[in-house]
Amino acid sequence: MAVINFNYKLDNNWNDFTHVPVRPAGFRENAQISTKTRNQNFRTTVRNREYVVAGLDYVLYIDKSESWNVTGTETIPFLAHEQGHYDITAIGARELYAGLFALKGSDIHDLSDKINALLKSNQEKMDIKTKNYDDQTKNGDDSGSQQLWESKINTTKLNPNGVLNDLP
Repeated sequence: MAVINFNYKLDNNWNDFTHVPVRPAGFRENAQISTKTRNQNFRTTVRNREYVVAGLDYVLYIDKSESWNVTGTETIPFLAHEQGHYDITAIGARELYAGLFALKGSDIHDLSDKINALLKSNQEKMDIKTKNYDDQTKNGDDSGSQQLWESKINTTKLNPNGVLNDLP
C-alpha cells in the first residue's frame, strides 16, 4: 500500500504575496502567484515483476519570494482570481499524484521515462488551463467569466476524481 500525503492550502491571502510599488516590466496583470511542489520520500518497489511508485509525500505551496502584487490592488475579487490560479495548479498536482501511482515500468529506467513523460504532459495541461483562465476572465476583470470559472474550479476541486480536463 502506498503512503499518501497530498496536502494543499485551500485559501491564499495577500500575506502570501510580496507587495511591490509597480508591476515588473513585461507584465500586464497586477499580481503573480508562484506555486511550487516539494516531493519527499519518493520510493519505488517491484510488484508482479513491474517497477511502481510505492510512496511519495507531495506538498504544494505558494512561493512568496516569487509571488507579488502591486500595492493598492488588494481586492477580494482580485484575490479570488489568484486563488483560481492556485486551485488550477492544485487540481493538476492531484491529477499528477494519482497518475504517478498508476505507472508501471519494466525496469527502473522505463518507470523513470514514464514519470518524466507524465510530468511533461501534466505541466502542459496546467499551462493551457492557466492561459485559458487568464484569457477568458481577462485576468479577473471579466466578472461574469470569473464567476463561471470559480464555480467550475470549486466543483472540480471538491470532486476527489476531478481533473484538469473538467475545467473549461
